[in-house]
Amino acid sequence: MVEKQVQLHRDRIRIEPKPLGSGARKLLEKTTLEARAVAEAAARAALEAQAVPAAEPFRHMGEAERALRNRLRAHGRALGDERDRATGRQAMVFVRRNQKVSAIKAPARVETPQFSERAVFEAVVNAVAHRDYSIHAPEIRLFIFDDRFELYSPGAPPNTVTVENMPLRQATRNELVTRLLSECPVADSAGNDHRAYFMEKRGEGVPIILDESEKLSGKKPIYRLIDDTELLLTIFAAGPQSSRLETQPADPGS
Repeated sequence: MVEKQVQLHRDRIRIEPKPLGSGARKLLEKTTLEARAVAEAAARAALEAQAVPAAEPFRHMGEAERALRNRLRAHGRALGDERDRATGRQAMVFVRRNQKVSAIKAPARVETPQFSERAVFEAVVNAVAHRDYSIHAPEIRLFIFDDRFELYSPGAPPNTVTVENMPLRQATRNELVTRLLSECPVADSAGNDHRAYFMEKRGEGVPIILDESEKLSGKKPIYRLIDDTELLLTIFAAGPQSSRLETQPADPGS
């Protein structure tokens, strides 16, 4: 009987969360930055141990280690690379060759593509960096339609990130992949915004995707979670401009 009364008393106790004081917040921020630095240093060491930055694998590496190294390097090369593969075009080349460009006289000729290539570049980089690699299928997929661009990435947003707070929150699921992308030089191709590496500032990718796309089409892109297993990004195409001269596929050589 006494135990039941004690339990009832405990159930009635409500613990209200209290905001951290200024000192505690500063200590938390400092500890977080120090932990991130340690994690990034460990990620760098792990990549170097796998010979990811090196031109050739180490001689002592086994088959499984070489396969992992090749996968990590392939993810970096697959973004923004100008080369075509025998099985199909790579991401940015595919977008440039398949989107349409409208043109107007204002008074000089002004061309407007369907999609912001900077936004598409960020979307593909984010997908590679943050997808759930424990889900073996399907792979990252992108599609171009007359009115929209769609990118499917396996897995839900990482940690406490949701589709609603994605523009404001930042979290890393794959520290090794993220570190690789931050050290992998990017080719001078469309969408890279003259950057040196695929990832330079963490947390800026989603705002760039939203802002650049809305600036071009007037519509904000939409993130949607499908069955808690796949993240879908929809970027809406820019509509035809007034006094349009023509609409044609983008020049693949640009």
